[in-house]
Order: sequence, then C-alpha cells, then structure tokens
Amino acid sequence: MKLIFRKLILFLTFLVLLIFLSACGLYEYYYLPQVQEGNRGGYTIAEIALPNLNSSSLSDMYYYARGYNIFYKIYISNYIAPGTITPTELSLINQALLTDYNYFLPYTDPANNTLITTLRTFSDRNFYMLELDENEQVISVLTPNGGLLSIFFTDNSPRLVIDGVQHLIYRASFSDYQNRSFLYSDELNIANEYTIDVAKNNNSGSAYVLMYLVTTGLNYSNFTQILSKPVLLNIFKLP
Repeated sequence: MKLIFRKLILFLTFLVLLIFLSACGLYEYYYLPQVQEGNRGGYTIAEIALPNLNSSSLSDMYYYARGYNIFYKIYISNYIAPGTITPTELSLINQALLTDYNYFLPYTDPANNTLITTLRTFSDRNFYMLELDENEQVISVLTPNGGLLSIFFTDNSPRLVIDGVQHLIYRASFSDYQNRSFLYSDELNIANEYTIDVAKNNNSGSAYVLMYLVTTGLNYSNFTQILSKPVLLNIFKLP
C-alpha cells in the first residue's frame, strides 16, 4: 500500500512539473527560417523573395514570426568599385568591411547550425536597423506575408519596393538633427553621435553600405526578440 502511495505521489509530482514547464514554454523550440539568398545587380540593386510565413502550410509552425528586418552599416572609402564587388576588393574599400563580412560568414552559411543570431550579433559590431520615414523600422512593411523585396541605390533616392509598393529608406535615427539619408557626404566621415553607424577611413570620397536581412519573431517564454540566420542582401554604393 505504501509503495502504491509513493508511486502515486511521484506520478502527481511529475505531472505537476510537466504542466509547469509546459506553461513556461520551456518545451517549445523557437526557430525561424533563414531566407534564401537573392539576386544582386552590381552594387546598386538587390532582389530577394521573402517566404509567406502566414501561408496555410507555415502559419501554425511559425505563429511567433513578426516579419523581416534589415541591419546595415556604412563604410567610408576612396575606392571606386568597377560595378560588382568581389570579396577580394573588400579591404580596398575599407578594412572594417572585410572584417565585418568575414565575421558574418559563419552566420550566413546555411550549413552552419551552431551559431545563434541575436540582436547583439549586430549591435556589438555597430550594425543598426534600417528605417523608413517617420522613424519606422522596415518590419512595418516587411510582414510575415512575405513578398518580392527589391532594394535600389540607382539614384539619389535609395528605396525598397515590396510587391510593387515603394518606400524610401533611411539610416537609424540617433538624433532629430542628423541627416538620415543614404547619400554620401563628407559629414559621414566625422566622428560624432550622428555617425556611430559609419566605419571611418583616413581616405574619403565615397561610401558603401553592407546590409543583412533576418526573419524576426517573439519568444513567448521570455518575451524576447528572436532572429533567424541572416542572409547577405548586398554591398551597395551610396549615391
């Protein structure tokens, strides 16, 4: 009788513990898919297909997805790339560009599942979230519904287009007084509170911007933001 009672107590204890852990979300594994690499048109255009995570086949699997975000960093240079930037040219543009590119290579590799991308992965290297007008992040238009995303640096109005709808893009807002456009100016090479997203250089005359795209979601067990593995969008030359 005592043995049965002990087994009953153990069973009830296990059951309560199981319910508690399930309620805390510890048994749920949060994972967001990496977007497949898209097409690049030299250093002026990028095009990439964003999966529809709200589709009937994926909505239950990725119910915690919130959309897509883009991180960027600017690099001052005096090097004029011939039109298509190869890895061997990165150090000619700016040594910091080569260092950052190599840092993210293991994260962007689809075969590497050992590295987890977090916000600090980007912030520790002074990468910031791309914004639209009114200080909105691009996730406000890059929803879980996905679509065909294009980014253009072909003229003096750098922009993104999602399913035919155009939005001008801007640098992160550090102050109400900064110039947030993605246009080259000598001011970008001055160290101040408005240029913390810029890797300076002793030689100036042009600038490039490195961009990565991630799928973004919310971990409901601790209410923190989660990111997928990043994908390289392109290295654009600022007009």
